[in-house]
Amino acid sequence: MVIDHIDIVVSHECNMNCQFCIDKFRKTSDKIIKLDDIERFLQKIREHTDKCIEILLLGGDPSVIGSYKLIQIANLCHAYGFDCIMSTNGLLKGTIIDCLPYFDSIQITVHSDAEIDYWRQYKDKINVKLAGDKNLTWDKLQHFINYT
Repeated sequence: MVIDHIDIVVSHECNMNCQFCIDKFRKTSDKIIKLDDIERFLQKIREHTDKCIEILLLGGDPSVIGSYKLIQIANLCHAYGFDCIMSTNGLLKGTIIDCLPYFDSIQITVHSDAEIDYWRQYKDKINVKLAGDKNLTWDKLQHFINYT
């Protein structure tokens, strides 16, 4: 078995209601994954590979659990020799900025030119993804292309 990437859903809570959301359990529970459960999971993964694989934190939106818990999770991933990234909608800017030093990368799905421009200042750690929703226009796509 080859493992090159792991997804961990930290919570199904989200601060948006995107029609294209992949989390079919979104907003069905306010529970947050326990750090002990993540550690047991990482131990099991480490037993099967010595590679530095990528751990992607997903949700709902992971940023809703707060920077303190996210930083704990990132530090735990790094302690086991894994890279830690997060995928978020970018609304909780303060939480995301607090987490930047602790994450290898943060993927943000943007919906507007203003969001693209805002996150540009953090381009060394932020990977911007353009939302492919019904509001996508040629001008927005062109602005995104110019950003990347």
